[in-house]
Amino acid sequence: MTPERPAISVILGTDIYETIRPVVECLRRQTVKDRVELVIIAPRRASLGMSDADGEGLAAVRFVEVGDVSRLAVARATGVHAATAPIVVIGETHTYPDPRWAEALIRAHEGQSWAVIVPGFGNANPNGPLSWAIFLLDYGRWLAGLPAGEIGLAPTHNASYKREVLLSIGPALETALAHGDELTLKLKSGGHRAYFEPSAVIDHLNVTQLAPWLHERFLGGRLIAGQRAVRWPWWKRLLYIVGSPSSRWSFCGGSGEACV
Repeated sequence: MTPERPAISVILGTDIYETIRPVVECLRRQTVKDRVELVIIAPRRASLGMSDADGEGLAAVRFVEVGDVSRLAVARATGVHAATAPIVVIGETHTYPDPRWAEALIRAHEGQSWAVIVPGFGNANPNGPLSWAIFLLDYGRWLAGLPAGEIGLAPTHNASYKREVLLSIGPALETALAHGDELTLKLKSGGHRAYFEPSAVIDHLNVTQLAPWLHERFLGGRLIAGQRAVRWPWWKRLLYIVGSPSSRWSFCGGSGEACV
């Protein structure tokens, strides 16, 4: 532990420690691990199964008990509020940062006005065409090795944000941190800019079986559709319903439920 304020906070939501153990081990191998704060969002700390030794060497490990992590976007927003570093990363349980990842992100943010800096992505399980197809579909535009520079689109997760910018979104942060384009739209409407820093490398673990991937895409599509429909006027929702090939129809109301 160090009295110096952490430079970057990594927010991870989980139910048990074993789920995030590989990510935490990557954080403990960072060249600037003493500047990395880990914020764990979990139902209960007592049932997490993490010892003090598991976070040894990091600047701080903070626990936020939320009772239920099924509403992951809400839990992550709670983590942003609990973080103390000026830079925050909305981490995932299946992304593994290289040892110089945090150092590169901190350096890229220092003295710069970028609201979000996106790392360079690598494939954590490159064996097999489906893994590569899924990886390139999701993260191909941010491949490690592409040139650095300003970008117009950033992923919601695994990117690094200035914490004050996220907090300025207010209560809407709880939905903005879900899948979809809401966070990007809010940042653009606020005049914020994004930068791609390929020297900060993070490897993403991808689905390798077709059926689970199709199921994931279907559920993700429902979530994104629901979020978009909430901000659409009624006539646009009706237009999409009429044009849908589905045999089941429903309006998407203000509750944010997904269209069918």
